[in-house]
Amino acid sequence: MSPRSNPAGWGTGGWGTMPWGSVAGWGDGQWGDFPWGGDTGVAPFTPLTTYRLELAERSAAGFGASIISDVFAAGLPFGSEYACRWSRGIGTAGTIEFSLPIDGCSAADFAPGQRELHLYRDDGAGEYIAWGGHLWVADVQAPWVRFLGMGWYEALRHREMSDDFYKFNAEQRNIAWELIAYTQAQTDGGLGITRESSAGSSTQRTVGICAEERRGIADAIEDLAAADDGFDFEVGPDKVWRTWAPTRGTDLSATITLDTTTTIVDMSYTADATTIENDVAGIGSKGDCEPIHFVTEVDTVSRSAYGLMQATIERSDMKWDDEHIDALAREELALRKDIRRQPRVKCFQGLIGNSPLTGDFDLGDTIGVDASWGYATFSDKFRVLNYAVTFDRLGYEMLEFTFDAVA
Repeated sequence: MSPRSNPAGWGTGGWGTMPWGSVAGWGDGQWGDFPWGGDTGVAPFTPLTTYRLELAERSAAGFGASIISDVFAAGLPFGSEYACRWSRGIGTAGTIEFSLPIDGCSAADFAPGQRELHLYRDDGAGEYIAWGGHLWVADVQAPWVRFLGMGWYEALRHREMSDDFYKFNAEQRNIAWELIAYTQAQTDGGLGITRESSAGSSTQRTVGICAEERRGIADAIEDLAAADDGFDFEVGPDKVWRTWAPTRGTDLSATITLDTTTTIVDMSYTADATTIENDVAGIGSKGDCEPIHFVTEVDTVSRSAYGLMQATIERSDMKWDDEHIDALAREELALRKDIRRQPRVKCFQGLIGNSPLTGDFDLGDTIGVDASWGYATFSDKFRVLNYAVTFDRLGYEMLEFTFDAVA
């Protein structure tokens, strides 16, 4: 029928007024009128979850001043897998990726390396900051510009120790914070990162860094954290550096399980025996004419199952902390003595039930994973190493988790 025809009983308008009459505030049709008259025939849509991405000035204290309160208003791609992707992880910066129309953003506003990004999420319970970091990359692929941001911690990968630094038998997390405080105190070095108060881990370390080494700040922090009596850390979206010793998270596997028959829509992992190590040596150099430090960590069960698989950790920079070398060797053995599945699974936020986005579990927590897909059939506990969230224009979210088998 012609858009201008009005069947009997349907009233006036482009397609006429529906028999049930008009709805207040929406014109004379059920869901409202087209600009040229008549009912749209489509219900007004409210996104399941709303996101707002703020572009801001780079700041050395707190969040930078807002430049654009919501960059998504410039428009997002149609037909792509997602409108935006963001991620968080243990001991990593996390990332955010999004694209904007090439004529909807300016190089002056979106200046890589000079801007902050603040991602806010609202699922109806109120807006909160879900991700924060700096804008690092702009990739022009007309008619779009693809942007990459990385979390606050990424900046520490571009900082070095340019003075002699020596700490003797000091608590390891305090040493790590002193490294962060040192680089932030340099000229133009402020990042606005603050420290959440936390009890000491009681693990003492001795660290010596010579100025001429120009040791990376992030490398030094990760070295302290990597031992079996180390710690987990994250610079949160709020610019706060938090630590957990020796590990972050709790075991929730008795109450929270993801299942390939109900909640998991996709899964991948690799079982790789080439990574097996069951005889790990830790070697540390001393000064001239001094004997080296040498320790060997062995797992006889693994050696019996896989045969002898040897590896060595050699640290010539650790001349004063033999225990740290031992702890690194123990951690290496714990991680490598068996084939460790690190599944990556995808789940829809609307179907998953329990989710880090609703506070049911978080990074570092241990949950159950049940798989019954032929070769991939197992029921085991896994620790959440990181998660990524993609969302589309309608607010539908997909979560992708990376797990690690519990040692």
